[in-house]
Amino acid sequence: MPLNDYVVTHDTERAVGQGILQESTDKNAELGTELVLNDGRKFRYCLNGSGTLAAGKVVQSAGWASDHESLATNTAAKGAGTVTVTNGASTALTENMYTDGYLCVETSGGSEVSIYKIKSHPAADVNASCVITLYDALRVVFAGGTTATLTKNPYSAVVDNVASGGTETNAEVGVPLIPVTAAYFFWAQFKGLCNVLIDGTPAIGTPLMRGSVAGSLALADSSFKEVGSMHHTGVNTEYRPVILDIP
Repeated sequence: MPLNDYVVTHDTERAVGQGILQESTDKNAELGTELVLNDGRKFRYCLNGSGTLAAGKVVQSAGWASDHESLATNTAAKGAGTVTVTNGASTALTENMYTDGYLCVETSGGSEVSIYKIKSHPAADVNASCVITLYDALRVVFAGGTTATLTKNPYSAVVDNVASGGTETNAEVGVPLIPVTAAYFFWAQFKGLCNVLIDGTPAIGTPLMRGSVAGSLALADSSFKEVGSMHHTGVNTEYRPVILDIP
């Protein structure tokens, strides 16, 4: 069967109906699903954000809204399937903005300090209440004073990796092998041999980090974390083979 039509997941050894050279409007796997090919390359299932992604350029997780941290929550009983949060003062919640993301309990107020996966939620204005529906029931009572942070799934609404001259907004996720339309699902490679845009002329075997051009890789100098190494000699502004090693 052609590689484009058949992939094997790392955990279940089952076929997924979307190949590594395909994009889709349909969600064919859970975000973050890991895929391993028999040549050692590894991929994760992602959802693109609002812009077009280029093949061979590194993408990263979406940035976060600082006013969606440390949100006050309601008191809630053990076994409840929802938590109500009071939204922050500057960023409205759009419907299902955090679907498949997480509600992270940060100060307990007597509650368990834990993490819950978000199933859905409505839109909410700034400073308004919003009911967050969870995949799993609360394991303990949410007592008064409990606060929580809303965070997106790392593989949802991904964007081009910020250039080294800009402010780092989140961690690298992987590299799409094809151009990806806004809001489409795709596979991003995060391990193994991959053709990636190079910034500068890093030598064979040297470590790589984010480059000065968005989505590129350059010789690592400890300014940012290493995400791979050169497999051939790098040529500035060209796509060259690298060994990806993104956590």
